[in-house]
Amino acid sequence: MKYIVILLLSIFALSSCGGEVDTNAVAQVEELMAQNSYESAQKLCDNITDVENLEEIPVMDLCQLSLVYVKLSEQMNEVENMAKATKCYHAASLMSADSVDAYISELPVEDIQYAEMLRRLSDMIDAPREYSEHEEEADSCDGDCANCQRDVCINNETNE
Repeated sequence: MKYIVILLLSIFALSSCGGEVDTNAVAQVEELMAQNSYESAQKLCDNITDVENLEEIPVMDLCQLSLVYVKLSEQMNEVENMAKATKCYHAASLMSADSVDAYISELPVEDIQYAEMLRRLSDMIDAPREYSEHEEEADSCDGDCANCQRDVCINNETNE
């Protein structure tokens, strides 16, 4: 019952603030996570990030939410929560990379791995994909141009 009251108060606070995020709501998410109340934390996180533009959320709150979403992904909705974590982290990085770096520098050691993973995922959003030699070899047709699915085989023969 206590969790429901906290959740309802948080939702009310978010809806009454006219587009601005209640910083206490982010602290409440952390509290819910510490109490292993993952469903309530999930609902509150989703309510906080359910804004037209993530830039409405302060950078530090986005950083916190990104880590909460990663931790939630370990408990439920793995793919969806990782996507949301990456989206929050990416938005925070675009708004202020220095603030994100400052936030990460203050993280406990056990959370740095999450931040590093989010940084790499976020970097992949803007960076073109580079193939390694191993990937290119695995993607080739090994000279069997008759069964090759490519328009132009690696042996420069045109498939028809």
